[in-house]
Amino acid sequence: MPTGEASGISADQRVHGFRILMILMSSLVTLPAFVMGAQFAGQMPLADTIAACFLGGGLLAVVAAFASVAGARSGLSSYELVLQAFGTTGGKVVNSVLGFVMLGWFGVILMMFGDAAVAALAKTGTDVPHMGILLAGAVLMIATTAIGFRALDIFSQILTPFKVGLLVWTVVAAIIAYGWPEMRGPSGGAALTVGQGGSMLAGGVIVGALLTPDICRFARNGTHAAASAAVGFGVGLPLVLIAAAIPALLTGEADLVKIMLGLGLGMFAILIVIAAAWLNNTYNLYATSLVFQTLMPRVSRSWLTVFAGVVGTVAGLAGLASYLVPFLHVLSVAIPPIGGVYIVHAYLSPSRIENVLPTWRPAAFLCWLAGVLVAAVQAPLGFELSGVSALDSLCVSALIYFAIKRRPFSLKRYVHRRLS
Repeated sequence: MPTGEASGISADQRVHGFRILMILMSSLVTLPAFVMGAQFAGQMPLADTIAACFLGGGLLAVVAAFASVAGARSGLSSYELVLQAFGTTGGKVVNSVLGFVMLGWFGVILMMFGDAAVAALAKTGTDVPHMGILLAGAVLMIATTAIGFRALDIFSQILTPFKVGLLVWTVVAAIIAYGWPEMRGPSGGAALTVGQGGSMLAGGVIVGALLTPDICRFARNGTHAAASAAVGFGVGLPLVLIAAAIPALLTGEADLVKIMLGLGLGMFAILIVIAAAWLNNTYNLYATSLVFQTLMPRVSRSWLTVFAGVVGTVAGLAGLASYLVPFLHVLSVAIPPIGGVYIVHAYLSPSRIENVLPTWRPAAFLCWLAGVLVAAVQAPLGFELSGVSALDSLCVSALIYFAIKRRPFSLKRYVHRRLS
């Protein structure tokens, strides 16, 4: 049975699509996005960077739109949709994978926040202990998340335009200082094609697109949810990456914070680091708490938030973040096929919410494993379907699950036919 804050979204809890868009954008204007935009600038001409950003963003927009409508129609988070598709026990197994990935990224981004904040403060003559800034940031993120969707909503409406404004001001300051960027590529030649860049973006952010039901379940209807997700991933994210790429291309520096400091925007650098990491990690921790609530439904989400935040903080402080990143990337291959299964199940299920669920749905697991296998063997075997392995695995799992759901296979009937 659906549990937690996600189930039974009432009419007065539903919000306008623009507010949903602001929350989604708060999770997209992030330190990792700045890094990716700068990486594109160092490996492609600006024109190709722009094309790659919109290509990858377009693919993400389609995935996010389908996932967000599933959430808005059912009022369920992505993790509750997983339970519906994989069964009560099977869903907990799948959600454990999702929870580990989200908790790991919380620790990674917390460390990125600490490093960037300390460096920015040092340039302004303020000496703050690294441990102190990390703990202060962790407490801020945990406290915000413990309040829930309302806090995400309020702070996103205030801080998302602020973050975008700071990013735009950085672009303007860089152009004033260095002139309009040339459309040519790096001196050593382009290392990425438009297709490769778009694939890198789609593969790197597709997990976020599949988790949009966590927020879009609060949308007024499916149209509001789909529009918010499509604009956020298809337009907002590419513009953020391009805005990060232009200063990097002009200065030859890949670190946006260092760029801002070099342009004399010291306080702006501090503010954008705090705002970007705060809202992004609040979103990560919120998603993690929703996962844990499917695993421990009798514990309140607030306490689960505190527990998850403490574990993520300890992992970051212990230096595990640097070791987690490669492992998290490997685990991320397993997530897109999960989305393919739960999206198809949500659209084909006779009832939007099944109150009585089986313990396991073997067909869902077979489709999940098929998608993972497709993603895993592409590089060793040297073949590609669409050029985006994450998208390939999602589509394969979705198509197989769709075929099974439309024409269910019964081993008992098959054996009876063979023997008769």
